Amino acid sequence: MLKAIREIISEPLAKIFSKCLNIGFFPQQWKKASLIIFPKPNKSDYHLHQNYRPISLLSSIGKLLEKILQIEIQNYLIENNKINPNQHGFTPKKSTITALFAIKNKILSDKQHKMTSLITIDFTGAFDNADWNIILNNMHQLQIPQHLIQMMHSYFHHRTITMKYNKIEYSKVMTKGCPQGSPLSPLLWNILINKLLDSFTITNASIYAYADDITVICSSTDLDGLQSIIIESLDFINNFSHQNNLKINFSKTKILNFHKKSFHQPIIIESNTIEIVNKLKILGVIFENHHLKSKINFTSHINSIVNKATITKNILISYCKNTFGIDNRKRKNLFKGLIRPMLTYGSEIWFDQINKSQKKKLESIQHQFLRNSAMAFKTVPNHVSIVSPKLKHWTPTSASKQ
Repeated sequence: MLKAIREIISEPLAKIFSKCLNIGFFPQQWKKASLIIFPKPNKSDYHLHQNYRPISLLSSIGKLLEKILQIEIQNYLIENNKINPNQHGFTPKKSTITALFAIKNKILSDKQHKMTSLITIDFTGAFDNADWNIILNNMHQLQIPQHLIQMMHSYFHHRTITMKYNKIEYSKVMTKGCPQGSPLSPLLWNILINKLLDSFTITNASIYAYADDITVICSSTDLDGLQSIIIESLDFINNFSHQNNLKINFSKTKILNFHKKSFHQPIIIESNTIEIVNKLKILGVIFENHHLKSKINFTSHINSIVNKATITKNILISYCKNTFGIDNRKRKNLFKGLIRPMLTYGSEIWFDQINKSQKKKLESIQHQFLRNSAMAFKTVPNHVSIVSPKLKHWTPTSASKQ
């Protein structure tokens, strides 16, 4: 609807937004949110509240003002180098891939000469528990312009959320949290967690973040030294969480060792034993130890994406036989939109680490679907012109050109 009348409302809205920014005022009507609860996928017990994701439906016009505010604050932080370079989430020119690339390079570098371990930290309800006073205090410390801080004071003041269930309406005044669905939420979280990244200076330990996904890489020349660094890192982050009214979910905090030796004692933080696992999914890519110092094992990741792509391919092909179904162009679009992203996500990270048989598995899925796209039979060889280039050519740069 707003798009349909944008010619009419653009100028008056611009004046309203400008006035709001000048006086540091966020209108009350735009701070009212409707809450919708979505079940998180692949959870075993939906009687548990943590297996649901709350989404705040906000005023569309209010979200425009939030977006302007987000751009103003973020531009200041970027131009003045205020955001820690190890924060890859919701930051210009950074992504999950840049985060994974930094993590991979650090592992391979440390693994050459030291015993190396990786820790993933999980915060319980990270965005929902973000403390507004701490965010505002951090904004002052980051020297964000005063009129923007005043705007954020107004933005936080008397925010309300409403939920309807069985025709009964429940309302609550919010006192904390970044509304999921707001353009400002990721930036506010980055401002909150930035202090952790800046203050983490433990020797032989490095920290990386993608929003609330925190990864720490520790290394040492001996096993006892490595365990000591891991405990020091976890204690540091745990103390930070207490100071900032956050809580670590220790049951989801894991350690992956890139060495064969076992620690002499379990790693325990506040009576919680941290689980040591054989493989770990980080930002959608599964990491495992490799016996070679120059390698990381991605076998489980390749098997996982091949299985997912095969299931999706079989469903699509059941509706697209050689003699009937949608036309070639639509079939190829299905491949580009569904199958190829599954096969190539994170390929910048793992492609140089996998062997020929794993590459053949990936290319086999591609060939099967592309034969179907061309309505060709199984006897058609892989190298004919109807088949797309080999998977190694589908890097983000080359794929975008084709």
